[in-house]
Amino acid sequence: MKPVFPINYDLQFEPDFDKFKFRGKEKVLIQTKPTRQIVLNSAELGIKDCQIIINEKTIRPKVRLDVKNEKLILSLPEKISGKAMLLIDFIGTLNDKLVCFYRSKYEYRGKEKLLATTQFEAADARRAFPCWDEPEAKATFDVSLIVDNNLTAISNMPVISKKKTGKKTIFRFA
Repeated sequence: MKPVFPINYDLQFEPDFDKFKFRGKEKVLIQTKPTRQIVLNSAELGIKDCQIIINEKTIRPKVRLDVKNEKLILSLPEKISGKAMLLIDFIGTLNDKLVCFYRSKYEYRGKEKLLATTQFEAADARRAFPCWDEPEAKATFDVSLIVDNNLTAISNMPVISKKKTGKKTIFRFA
C-alpha cells in the first residue's frame, strides 16, 4: 500500500466560458502512513493554494510540480500519519482537445452555444484536478459546479442541492 491514499474527494469547479479557464477547489480526505511527502498526479494545472489539516492543525506544504512526470509533490515540514484533509485551490484551461474538463460547441435555435464536459479515461482526471489518477486509488466523490444562473449543470450522480448565489447557481452532486 502507498504511504498516502484518498478516501473522498469533495470537488468544486467554476468554468469561465469567456476566458476558457476554470477554477477548482478540492478537499480530499486522505489516509496516511507516517510520511513527510504527499505525491499525487497533476498536469496542466496551476496550483494557487495548498494546505493540510490534521489533528486540528494546519500545515502549509512546499509545493513542487514535476511537469515531465505529471506529479504534484507536497513536502511537509514534519511527518504526518492517520487521516488528514488535503485542501487545494487550482486553475486550469477549458481546452478543446476532447480530454479532461473541456469545452465543446452545439447549436440551439440557430445559435452556437458552448458547454463544458469531462473525459477522464485513461489518465486525464489529473488535468482537471490534482488526484491519485490510478486504478488502485479508489475513492468516493462529491462534486459541485458553480455556473451562471442562465446555465444548468448535469452529472451522472444525482443533484443533492441547487442554490442561487447572486449571478451564479451552485449545483451539488453526490
